Amino acid sequence: MPGIIKRRRKTLGKVYTMYEKDKAFGKLRQYAKGLVRGAGTVMPHVAFVGEAPGQYEDERGEPFVGPSGKLLNDLLAHIGLDREDAFLTNCVWYRPSKNRDPSESELEASLPYLYSQLFVVQPRIIVALGKFAHEATGGKGPITFNHGKVRKWEGVCIMSMYHPAYVLRNAKESPTMYEDIEKVGGLL
Repeated sequence: MPGIIKRRRKTLGKVYTMYEKDKAFGKLRQYAKGLVRGAGTVMPHVAFVGEAPGQYEDERGEPFVGPSGKLLNDLLAHIGLDREDAFLTNCVWYRPSKNRDPSESELEASLPYLYSQLFVVQPRIIVALGKFAHEATGGKGPITFNHGKVRKWEGVCIMSMYHPAYVLRNAKESPTMYEDIEKVGGLL
């Protein structure tokens, strides 16, 4: 097992280096403090994919920190996991300026790297958090009608959920988010 972990970390390092050198991210990179790499185990049963780093993530260089990260930690604890039991990442790895949504071209340029990252860590389950991750993992239609539904994508179980930041702004969706995470727990 230690050999596999070492190889996966080394391969992820190569993916991150390629992303950092990719000229497609020049403008995006100039506003960010640095690349926000994936976090957690490289041998996960479940991976959580968000859209792009926010201010807190950009400052710490780690996905899902700050208020959204706290909610995600609570969700993980609800199904008996912690951050180190899962793999956490985003579709885009640099923070977009002014905390805007990633552009279509930024997402398009980032997706091969996201897919490479997920191929390396090989989760059995991917939880797509929010609209952009939903679409990036093959989700069709609005997330409001598709959250909590399990689908197969590239041989992996995928479930879309609301993004924690959305639920923090729309507290009425909190029970829905907990229902969805319980479904994820049932897949583990």
